Amino acid sequence: MSRRQRGPGRRWSSRVVVATVGMSVLAAMSLLSACGTLFAPSPPAMHFYTLDGPAPMAMPAQQAAKSPQADSVLVVALPRAGAGFDTDRIVYMLDEHRLQPYADNQWIDTPPKMLAPLISGALDRTRAFGAVLPESSPVSGRWELQSDIVRLQHEVSAARFRFTLRVTMIETRTRAVVFTHEFDGSAPVAAATPAAAVAAANVVVADVLARMATACAAEIALRR
Repeated sequence: MSRRQRGPGRRWSSRVVVATVGMSVLAAMSLLSACGTLFAPSPPAMHFYTLDGPAPMAMPAQQAAKSPQADSVLVVALPRAGAGFDTDRIVYMLDEHRLQPYADNQWIDTPPKMLAPLISGALDRTRAFGAVLPESSPVSGRWELQSDIVRLQHEVSAARFRFTLRVTMIETRTRAVVFTHEFDGSAPVAAATPAAAVAAANVVVADVLARMATACAAEIALRR
């Protein structure tokens, strides 16, 4: 076979080799890319926190029964949340008027949904009402309690967690406001961490709700 006849075959063979090498390189690059995705570091785990009510306290037998006058039903509405607090993010404040959420840390639910049963529990423990029911109950009550979460925040510069709750009690039949007050409190935060902030939040929430419930019970007692 002449040299001229062998030429095209050699060129074809060279193209096959080049194509094969190219495909091998692409396959290797794809494998490396897949390995990079496979072994990439996992995102940080999310941490969930709760607001919990105080532990139930045993009551003396003579105080276990409700007062003979405690025949009024109180319906507790779901709290409303101020701007920035109707979220499951735990917020902190470094500068005045500037709220920021903690990364990878959040409440188990929104503050209104966590606080509603705590408010009801605090009011029920006063023994001043015949029953304390959520607004979803089909039973209507003589009184209705509405509330607003004004603030629920970790104030880092002051090393404290602050909670402010505004409550309004209404007589259901007349829709007249019989009591309104804003309760504010704070608890020291041991460290600038989400866990320490949540621990302080539970302390101040329990304190504010206890004062709120006592004031509401006293107001109702005056109106019997």
